[in-house]
Amino acid sequence: MKKIGLVIFIVFLGFSLKAQHKVDASINSSCVSQPANLSVPSGKTASGFVINTLVAGNNCYSGAAFANKGFVIKASNGNIVYRYTRDGNGKVQESVKLSTLKLGAGSYTVWVDGGRGARLVLNYRI
Repeated sequence: MKKIGLVIFIVFLGFSLKAQHKVDASINSSCVSQPANLSVPSGKTASGFVINTLVAGNNCYSGAAFANKGFVIKASNGNIVYRYTRDGNGKVQESVKLSTLKLGAGSYTVWVDGGRGARLVLNYRI
C-alpha cells in the first residue's frame, strides 16, 4: 500500500512540476524595458500566480533607489488586466488579489515598473 501511495505522489509531483511556469520582466542597465510574454493555450487557464522576485531598481537619471514597486499585465489589445503596486511601507494595492487572478486563453505582456535594474519574476500554473 505504501508503494502505491508513493507512486501516486510521484505522478502528482511530476504533473505539478510540468504545470509550473514563470515570466521574467526587467528594465536593463540602459533603462530599456524588457517585458515578458505570457501565453495561455486555447482551452487552458493561467492561475496560482505568485511573486518570486520584485525589485524596483534605480532612477535612470539620478540613480536614486525607488521605494515603490509594481507591475502590470496587459492583454494583447493593450488593456491592463492586472495591476500591482507596493509602496515603501509595504502597503499593497492590486486590481484583484493576485492569488485569485485567472487569465484565459490568449497572449499577455508583463511589464515591471521602476528603473534601471527593476525585475519581476512571476510564477504561475496552467
